[in-house]
Amino acid sequence: MFQLLESDKPGLGVAYFPGAAPTAEQMAKRLRAAGMQVVPSEKGRGSDWAFGLCDEKHGSAIVLLEPGAPPVEGFVRYAQGLTEREAAAAVKGSAAVLVVVPAEYEDVLQDRKRLLWFMRQVMGTDGVLAVDLASRAPWSPAALDDELRHDAALDVEALYVCHAVGARQDRVTWLHTHGLAELGAFDLDVLRPDPWLLRTGNDALRALVLAVLQGRLSSSAPVFTLALPGGKVGLVPAAEFMAAASPEDRSLRDTGSDTGDPHATDRAVVCEPRRPAGPPPRPVPSRLFSHSPDGVSPAFDDEAAAMVSARAQATVGVLRVLMEEFTDWPVVPTAKLLFPMLESGASELISCQIHAVTEDTIDCTLKSQPTGLPIREGLRSTFSLNRLADWAILSPEGDMTPRSLIGARRLRELSPEARDEMIALKWAQLEAKHRRALAILEEIARRRGASIKTAAE
Repeated sequence: MFQLLESDKPGLGVAYFPGAAPTAEQMAKRLRAAGMQVVPSEKGRGSDWAFGLCDEKHGSAIVLLEPGAPPVEGFVRYAQGLTEREAAAAVKGSAAVLVVVPAEYEDVLQDRKRLLWFMRQVMGTDGVLAVDLASRAPWSPAALDDELRHDAALDVEALYVCHAVGARQDRVTWLHTHGLAELGAFDLDVLRPDPWLLRTGNDALRALVLAVLQGRLSSSAPVFTLALPGGKVGLVPAAEFMAAASPEDRSLRDTGSDTGDPHATDRAVVCEPRRPAGPPPRPVPSRLFSHSPDGVSPAFDDEAAAMVSARAQATVGVLRVLMEEFTDWPVVPTAKLLFPMLESGASELISCQIHAVTEDTIDCTLKSQPTGLPIREGLRSTFSLNRLADWAILSPEGDMTPRSLIGARRLRELSPEARDEMIALKWAQLEAKHRRALAILEEIARRRGASIKTAAE
């Protein structure tokens, strides 16, 4: 059970503006134009104005000018979810408006989405960044528009943020989350992450987070089967890791603090599995996350699989729109389909390339082999959308997924010249592929001709 996602805590967010924040009159006019009832509310210390809001669909909220908001740079520096242009605009944010949204559903995924909606209305056309303070996740105006264009509840990935820290030669050596501890769980550290883990579509970290939020995984679990076959990891509390790991491994968690480790509590390091009994060996960072795990499929139990699938299936309309928008670009629409693992009873994700999507089916070619099922890699078939667990459109500028459309935003930010060049590349690739196919057919025809001639002689 995802009991940690049941909460009556209010959502807290901050909207940042360059220069001065809107005046009380400007903000009230903006919020009324969005269809809300706006009434004066009790001001905070040092705040010039505060309003209570009520919206027929999204419920109630309080907004107030916040003179003591954290500097915006701390939310932008290590975050992965902003384009370069969005980050450059965000760091200009100096004035802040606090947004407080009471929990109405007592469902974190639905109530946090309401927070995002209210923050977007507050930002109007001049806000440069919104931050969910519990997860520390930054949202550009365009990212909020991506999320709010559909009614699907938030994905779990919106409840935490991944910070990528390069302790050596600008290479990411420490990937860690923030936001899970605020839900009553604990955050995760991955050391020496392979570049594939930094992409928006990785499943291994997501499967690990889901297990943590389900309560199936403790911060000191000696062994946990994350993926099949052979994908086992262990967890070590961060403070224990820093006391027992090798100096070289400890140096990867460069906290940059002279007063202790600010990432020492409510946090675990993903390590190699340990023996359940006996004295604990020196912890070693997980090797599973340090290389691209070809042939390894992250495993989800039924409850986690249902949550994974719900978001993907609820955003199929977004997928179809993006496939149409970028049809001439060098992008590859892909999906992950859920198939049962007959021996374990869990479900595995099988990658495929999408050819077409309807309202209830997906036409695709399998790109990996299901475990223990009589269907093969390379099979092209039409499957029910009930099997859809995830989708992604791979592009040269980053992936587009149900959780992040940063790849689409980066493509849209390209100059007209770069855009034309990239589209020309797509057609050049198709032409080369066509030439290779013709060459193969001609060779087959030549060999058949020679074979027939030899037989006749």
